[in-house]
Amino acid sequence: MVDADRLGHEVLAPGGDACAHVTARWPQVVVGGVIDRRSLGRIVFGDPAALAELESVTHPAIRRRMVAELAAVDGPVVVEVPIPAQWLPATWTRVVVDAPDEVRVARLRGRGMADDEIDDRMAAQPSRGEWLALADHVVDNGGDVHVLDERVSRLVDELFGPEPR
Repeated sequence: MVDADRLGHEVLAPGGDACAHVTARWPQVVVGGVIDRRSLGRIVFGDPAALAELESVTHPAIRRRMVAELAAVDGPVVVEVPIPAQWLPATWTRVVVDAPDEVRVARLRGRGMADDEIDDRMAAQPSRGEWLALADHVVDNGGDVHVLDERVSRLVDELFGPEPR
């Protein structure tokens, strides 16, 4: 699996491709030499220009890393992205893991986010409807993680055939 969020952490980590730019541009989010992503999120998700600037630095770096990882894969691969990656081949099967907005909000509150942070983040991301419009398959994630695991396993079996267990 290629996880864009993991790659995003890597490009913001000390020595990462976007670290120097972010630390110079938003020094207030650097704690002990490390970018505090939550503090950075509070800034950029409330300011579309700041978000665009951050994405102009991080997205190309994430894409380069993702392309390198994809080149090393032979066979089916899962690419997990938190926002639509328009540059991925249109022929790829797109699976959207979906949860109602109220469930997403409750989960973010459970991670300690304030309502204004949640509103800013959700406003800066594609809507649930936009995600669903991109989907070839939708997996419901409105409940328990164990149920989600079962649903994903069934879809993997449907798409690729049952794995030897």
